[in-house]
Amino acid sequence: MIKSMTGYGYFEWIDAEHKITAEIKSVNHRYCDLSIKMPKKFNAFESEIRSILKTYAGRGKIDLYINYESYVENRAKISYHEEVAREYVEAIGKAGESFSLEKGLTAASLIRYPEVVTIEERD
Repeated sequence: MIKSMTGYGYFEWIDAEHKITAEIKSVNHRYCDLSIKMPKKFNAFESEIRSILKTYAGRGKIDLYINYESYVENRAKISYHEEVAREYVEAIGKAGESFSLEKGLTAASLIRYPEVVTIEERD
């Protein structure tokens, strides 16, 4: 069991394809208060991480930050959803007609609207 409740630690692991960093901070606290911030892809490990932290620290406010970067190229898949874009263009056109406004719509501005273009990670 750790005796001091105040501390800081940093770990970085890098290989040819990935970089993972973990940073942990703890301060004195009456109870064991755990806060874990990490990418969604690691959510399956959260309960195990919590149990490990509780084994080593009986009390204190503990913040754990985990970051992940992938260096593998061509992992992202960009998808264009034409039907969603069409609905946005129609809605913008109707709003323009209702208020006598110019559309001023470009392709670059259209793809910024939610769900027109999605980026997914390939397995």
